Amino acid sequence: MKTSLNMLRRVLPALLISILPGLAAPSWGATPNLAAGESHSIILKADGTLWASGANLSGQLGDASRTSRTSAVQVGLEQGWAGAAAGAEHTLAVKSDGTLWAWGNNASGQLGSLSGTGTPVGTQSSPLRIGAARDWGAVAAGSATSYALKADGTLWAWGEGGLGQLGNGATARQNQPVQVVNPAGGRYLMVAAGADHALALMADGSLWSWGSNAFGQLGAAGSDPATPRQVVLAAAVSDNDWRAVAAGGNFSLALKADGTLWSWGDNAAGQLGLGSTQPQAEPVQVGNDRDWAALAAGALHAVALKRNGRVYAWGDNSSGQLGNGGLGQLNAPAPVPGIGNLVALSAGAFHTLALSADGRSWAWGGNLDGQLNTGSQTGSLAPADAGNAGLGWVALEPGNQFTLARRSDGSLWSWGDNTSGQLGNGTLATQATPAALDARHDWAAHAAGFGHVVALKADGTLWAWGDNSSGQLGDGSRNPSTFPIQITSTKPTSAANDWAQLAAGDFHTLALKGDGTLWAWGDNSTGQLGDNTNTPMGKQPEQIVTGNPGNFDSNWIAIAAGGGHSLGLQADGTLWAWGDNSDGQLGDPALLGSVNFPSQLVNFNPPADNPGFNGNWKGIAAGFAHSLALQADGTAWGWGSNFDGQLGNADATLPNPPGQPQPVQVVNAGPAPFLALSAGDAHSLARKADGTLWSFGRNLGGQLGIGSFDSTPVPHPVPLAEATGSFTWSASGIGGSHSVALMADGTLWGWGNNFSGQLGDGSDQDRNRPAALLEGFASAPTSLDLGTAFLGGAGLSGNLSLGNSGNGNLFVTGITISGADAAQFAVDPGSCGLQLAFLVPAGGSCQLKVSFQPGAASGSRSALLEIATSDPVAPRRQVALAALAAQHQITLAAGPNGSIFGPVLVNENATPSYGIVAATTFHVADVKVNGVSKGALTTLTLPPVTGDLTIAASFAIDTFPVSFASAGNGTLSGTLSQSVPYGSASATVTALPATGYHFVNWTEGGSIVGTNAALSVSSITAARSFTANFAINSYPVTFASGGNGTLTGSVSQSVVHGASATTVSAVPALGYHFVNWTEAGQVVGSGTALTLGNVTGARSVTANFAIDTFTVSAASDAKGSVSPAGVSTVNYGSSVTFSFTPAAGYQVVDVLVDGVSQGAPGSYTISNVTANGHTVQVVFIPDGDLNGDGQVTIADALMALQIAVGLNQPTPAQLRHGDLAPLDVSGIPAPDAQIQVADALVILKKSVGLTSGF
Repeated sequence: MKTSLNMLRRVLPALLISILPGLAAPSWGATPNLAAGESHSIILKADGTLWASGANLSGQLGDASRTSRTSAVQVGLEQGWAGAAAGAEHTLAVKSDGTLWAWGNNASGQLGSLSGTGTPVGTQSSPLRIGAARDWGAVAAGSATSYALKADGTLWAWGEGGLGQLGNGATARQNQPVQVVNPAGGRYLMVAAGADHALALMADGSLWSWGSNAFGQLGAAGSDPATPRQVVLAAAVSDNDWRAVAAGGNFSLALKADGTLWSWGDNAAGQLGLGSTQPQAEPVQVGNDRDWAALAAGALHAVALKRNGRVYAWGDNSSGQLGNGGLGQLNAPAPVPGIGNLVALSAGAFHTLALSADGRSWAWGGNLDGQLNTGSQTGSLAPADAGNAGLGWVALEPGNQFTLARRSDGSLWSWGDNTSGQLGNGTLATQATPAALDARHDWAAHAAGFGHVVALKADGTLWAWGDNSSGQLGDGSRNPSTFPIQITSTKPTSAANDWAQLAAGDFHTLALKGDGTLWAWGDNSTGQLGDNTNTPMGKQPEQIVTGNPGNFDSNWIAIAAGGGHSLGLQADGTLWAWGDNSDGQLGDPALLGSVNFPSQLVNFNPPADNPGFNGNWKGIAAGFAHSLALQADGTAWGWGSNFDGQLGNADATLPNPPGQPQPVQVVNAGPAPFLALSAGDAHSLARKADGTLWSFGRNLGGQLGIGSFDSTPVPHPVPLAEATGSFTWSASGIGGSHSVALMADGTLWGWGNNFSGQLGDGSDQDRNRPAALLEGFASAPTSLDLGTAFLGGAGLSGNLSLGNSGNGNLFVTGITISGADAAQFAVDPGSCGLQLAFLVPAGGSCQLKVSFQPGAASGSRSALLEIATSDPVAPRRQVALAALAAQHQITLAAGPNGSIFGPVLVNENATPSYGIVAATTFHVADVKVNGVSKGALTTLTLPPVTGDLTIAASFAIDTFPVSFASAGNGTLSGTLSQSVPYGSASATVTALPATGYHFVNWTEGGSIVGTNAALSVSSITAARSFTANFAINSYPVTFASGGNGTLTGSVSQSVVHGASATTVSAVPALGYHFVNWTEAGQVVGSGTALTLGNVTGARSVTANFAIDTFTVSAASDAKGSVSPAGVSTVNYGSSVTFSFTPAAGYQVVDVLVDGVSQGAPGSYTISNVTANGHTVQVVFIPDGDLNGDGQVTIADALMALQIAVGLNQPTPAQLRHGDLAPLDVSGIPAPDAQIQVADALVILKKSVGLTSGF
């Protein structure tokens, strides 16, 4: 009744199943949903289990294998999954306890985890937890990038980031989550991932984008695609009223609060839905419709839901992903025929998934990997049945003394008090067991008050029934209704099919529309409508307009209605309250009375470890006079009436004081955080992330479920575990004094006051511990595949388990088998009894035996087994039977170049024969049966066949001998005798000549076949024989003169290996003589005649000659020198020059050559020397010695004086010897070419010893 949010089907975009932060405490189980990856699909069932089908090469199905599946397999054995997203080859998921998990390909770090060595983990085929946090709330998966929202509104990303798609301002890959930049500083509310870009909504309704913008898919200007940028429309429309987003391959879609659809980016396949293929760099409205409710984007196509549950599709249709029966591209939205009443969509690369309100899953498009979950790999051009999301209870909401619950097939059930027609069945009769409200299967949400009910259908329309004394039905009257009536009139006028959430108080009703606006009607005696008036009641929905700044009035995301007060959550995580405050249930000590407008709950002293306390609320519940709320960190808080301990804060002073005007923390004795809250008249329930359920407050009727009753009011201020100790609770709800809850298996349990049959167990007996409804009959498996039976062989059988988990006897009244193949199936009572009508006691079980005997033909066989029971909720249960009538498969595995002929399908015990034929130029090598060799058979007959067999034949090509031989004077290298397959080349054989020989050619039968020493013969088709031929070597021998001589004989010869060259003689030229013969600088002969023997290679020798030389002797006395002195060697015909140098004070007096005077020159040259024995003798005399006696005397001075005075004329020798003056400054003569008195004087001085010389 006074619990929170009976949440709608607010469908999220493609590749995204999200738990939005800020949700009120849910009173239902897991919401069935879908996620489509590139080639795999994920299904979230109502029982919280996760299932997967399709491609599994990287383990993206999470079933601990890498085997692709055409039918969905369960991801592990866990329940408690809350959401999932599928990327190209990886999967993300969150659990209801806020933990985050990933599996599949990790090549780009998209799994977000490191190994023990600090390196990225490898590919994972089972779920791997990411970190230790428990506040994750939503996930989205791009091609190789991952995103997740936390409850505090922060957004995180990891994986491939090369195009800026991580939004952290960088372009590097990240192997662990990093925070996405938040330029606006608000709370992220939703994220969608494309191939390489991302979109996100903020709580203020703004839209942001980042990543690749190659096709304009970001819809925003700017230069840094690695940081979120706001998408701002050029048109004069709001940029802060976006409500949903979807990101495709390279394009984007978004919904506005007014129901309009917008698109931008790549449009090559018409995926923008604008009627053309022109790309768009900024958002453009798709058509003029204003009733779009949800959307999804694939690689090149898009799908969207309208509020009436119809699905539209457009874009690429190459794999039939538009579901319209064809393959043609559509450039504008067109309805998908044959399907309706949908509540969820997801688009993969080339396939589409949908979920209908009755819980059925549909799929269409490409199916190469089994991603459609149809049991085959055949694609579908139209929606195909892809199983269902479970058939259990999925949602519940008790009223004061009655209960309503919804099943996954979209049906709504009611039981308990009906004095105001609140059961909606057209009567006023109390109903002690569940009964379907009507035959419809399109109920999507409901809320129950004291005596009235409001509900939503899948098409977004609003319905109400029951008590209407305060106008709480909203039909404009105060007349009650015993059946659902549609509420269409609002103030102001608004659409009739965009309702999203509901909450029912005792006598007033709250609702949210898809655009986030808040509406209220009914009792307003304490201001609980929040319309800022004192009008006692409102008889039709009226929008609550506060006038608060920004988008406040369209940012509501959760509501809760109590006895006379109301609560609401804003997208920014703030909590607001209004209405009755007599017990402090508004949570603000400063408010002394009722408040008729939303007032924010503000804690001015928040916990030290939670500074953002006032903006971190994520769930709410309203009781009769108390309130409960969840923080993002999993702590629970309560305020208001606490007389019975319903705030759970362990207050030891109770029952006085009875109330708390501000939040106090609910005690949590264990590590698991709180996950959901429910509030009743005077007791509360809290569900924890570990699946346990706790209660506190009043227990007079056993409503705490702790196994005891209180005879008088006794406060229970500390949360107590319910009596079953189960860890699989998935949802809970509270009426006035009774409690109901769901297990993860979809069963519904009740306890507490049962005066009006509100526990649904067929009695009016109160219960102090949870008891399952008498509808616990189960058949396991729900489908039974007996396997394969072979024609001509024995049949099959299998067991079908039946169990009764209810609290009374269950009667099976009959079992029938129907269908075209029914005659081949049979059922036996087995352990259940002697006939097909029997009783299963409470808690009992038994097994039926189902058998199959194949008929005459092979093929798949199926039938429907129906079990009729006394179950009040679902009296008939159906089990799909399946079997395969088959023949044994004989696999004929002929290798290349041959064939096997014979039957491939044979009956049991048949003995078929097979022929084995080799191709031309081949022969049979071996025949094997199941790997066992049978030899080189050409005919094979099998013994009686009792199983599938494989006959394998191998064939070998024909071969021919090829030989190689040497003709002599050489050897061969390689295989000389070969067996070469037909058409192949021989191995290479190389001819190696002996020393002194060389290879000539290869011949076959006298014909030359090769001239290269290495021979490989191609395309052998017959025997071949080849001979290598060799010849002796011959070498050039040359003789040359080194100059100055000639040679006689043959100077250029050709000499065979080992022979001698003919003699050649060296003759020197005139003036020269022979020296030796040399070869490469080495002397090879010293005689003029040379004969080279044993020639083994090319030779080249040179005759060397040297010129003749002669000696010349030169000498002088001690009064001077000659140069060169002594004996000089002179080449024939050459010259030699001698220089003469007198000692100081002396002069050359004569030069004698071969004894002949040559005068007194300073040098002398002997030319054209052609003989030995030449001599040179030099004679020196002192200066001043005019008479030539070898000394200077007075006589010499007198002779000089006579010459000086002209008495005598000097001879040339006397002139040379007597011209001594003048003397230079050093006393050395400086002749002036004449003999004067001065000269005579110098000679006189020298003769008498006055100077000894110069």
